[in-house]
Amino acid sequence: MKKFLPFLIFLLSGSVLFAQNFEMKPGQLLTEVRDAVRVWHSANPGKTATVRIAPGEYFLSEPVVFSQEDSFTHYEAQDPNRKPTFTRGIRISGWKVLQNGWFSTQIEAVKDGTFWFESLFVNGKRAVPARSPNADVPDGRRYFYILEADQDEPFIKFTARDEQKALWAEAAQNASLNDVKIKFYHSWESSLHRVAAVDPAKNQVTLTGGPRWKLDYWGTNLRYHVEGLESALDQPGEFLLKRDGTCLYIPREGETPENVRIFAPAGPKTFPECGFLKFEGTPSAGETQNADKIQNAGKVREMTFRNLIFECDTWNLPPQGLSDGQSAVSSPISILADHAEALTFESCIVRNIGGYAFHFHQGCRACRIEKCLMEDLGAGGVRIGAGHRTDLSPQNLTSGVTVRNCIIRGYGRIDAGGIGVWIGHSPKNRILHNEILDGFYTGISVGWVWGYRESTAVENQIEFNHIHDIGHGVLSDMGGVYCLGISPGTTVSNNVIHDVASYNRYGRGGWGLYTDEGSSNIVLENNLVYRTHTGNFHQHYGKENIVRNNIFAFSREEQLKRSRPETHLSFTLERNIILYDSSRGEHLLLGNWENPYSAVNRNVYWNFDTQNGVTFNEKPIEEWRKFGKDADSIIAD
Repeated sequence: MKKFLPFLIFLLSGSVLFAQNFEMKPGQLLTEVRDAVRVWHSANPGKTATVRIAPGEYFLSEPVVFSQEDSFTHYEAQDPNRKPTFTRGIRISGWKVLQNGWFSTQIEAVKDGTFWFESLFVNGKRAVPARSPNADVPDGRRYFYILEADQDEPFIKFTARDEQKALWAEAAQNASLNDVKIKFYHSWESSLHRVAAVDPAKNQVTLTGGPRWKLDYWGTNLRYHVEGLESALDQPGEFLLKRDGTCLYIPREGETPENVRIFAPAGPKTFPECGFLKFEGTPSAGETQNADKIQNAGKVREMTFRNLIFECDTWNLPPQGLSDGQSAVSSPISILADHAEALTFESCIVRNIGGYAFHFHQGCRACRIEKCLMEDLGAGGVRIGAGHRTDLSPQNLTSGVTVRNCIIRGYGRIDAGGIGVWIGHSPKNRILHNEILDGFYTGISVGWVWGYRESTAVENQIEFNHIHDIGHGVLSDMGGVYCLGISPGTTVSNNVIHDVASYNRYGRGGWGLYTDEGSSNIVLENNLVYRTHTGNFHQHYGKENIVRNNIFAFSREEQLKRSRPETHLSFTLERNIILYDSSRGEHLLLGNWENPYSAVNRNVYWNFDTQNGVTFNEKPIEEWRKFGKDADSIIAD
């Protein structure tokens, strides 16, 4: 069926230049509009065009690329209350109800080998690949645990426990064994793998490719779950796709074939292909060495996307599996920008995707994401700057990106290590007034240098954000706000952070404010941090940070943690309010606080367990003060 996109191009003054309907064909619609606007721009250089898009659903068979010649163009909804949708999804139809209540359909393109998908979306909600054990069982039973890694091939082979013998015997009989997948949960990362072979006699499993860690790196309790076995299809919201073209889905309550719209991402889709839009500017010739004075001739400039929806974009697992690094920094991107200036997304929705929603990668300046919703994300919300130190020359350095008044929720749905907002090698960004929730790892991460080497991630503002209900006990070594490296001018202020829950049986840590390796010259003030798992503030190691005027309350374990003492001033901790209740197992401090290389004073402490009172590493305040700490602090309700 053909679809049509009526659109108008206007000068900002409002005079109509031309109006025309463009026929929609797979992969043509947005490119046709783009090309028509390019023709107009070639005759009207430097002037602004606006494309108003009628309500409807528009299919993209591949990412649409914008370059310098597309500058000074605004794409926006004709009716802001009826946002048009750009999708890479194909509707799956022909569903029948089986006797057991499941839905079933036959997909000929899957049967003939021309189409395959590993994600499915039902009425805008991600369906779960048939998995065992299920995710909603009590903690401790939501995972399987390996027995031991193979001595000769510890990255790709392991022995399963006896409790999983029947499961792996079933897998061994699977004619499409590579479609059976294992998801491992490491400390701060997850990894996803295909099964290459199963030896039922030894209960031994071999992968097509392994993770970055040996399978026994975290001991003999490495967690995993299995996807793609028919016996695992046992819960509403789960689906299973077979090579014979059969797709099975167990409906959620109230779902019928008549009231569901079921979509799968268009294939073939390879990792890490970009999904919806790519902005490909180029560095300008003769650029100066001052990043603030770089010429803009080659950049994509002053483009705006307003009141649009981008949905249903994900990828299939590569044959060798996927084991990404911290923060899922190699994850696919749905909207990717290089060398763009004043690129703005406003009041848009990005959802049902396989990686990150946005990445302002290299050479981007003064770009903005405002009032956008990012939800149901395979990895995370926004990435800013490069993740590798390959080329940090001024023309390639991204800076001055603003993410403001956005909601980022439901992230880490494929790669649990994804992050709400990630800032790598990039300065002068502003992350303001956002709500970040319901992810399995860190809310906001800033900096990408471990230790005291020079870092470009300076003068970043992380302010007035609400970060909550993250971690869910899945990964560890995380923070509501996580910092790395030397960062003069960076502020983490006026944020509300709570309910950060980590997995602590191997790896450790779910903190509110976390200054990790080398974090230095950062001001963390006026934050409210409470109900974290292992501490409201933790400094691993760093230099001359200022932690002041915060409220830290009711961490399940310690309130404040200091890990590595060094022979310089690690931080100043002053004018904070710290509350806890030792009757619930909560403590005030953990770590080496007695040495002279932390300045602690003018704080207010209170233990709601008044019978035991406030102690500092089991010391009363009088003894604590002998170490030069808290001379002017008080214990008061």
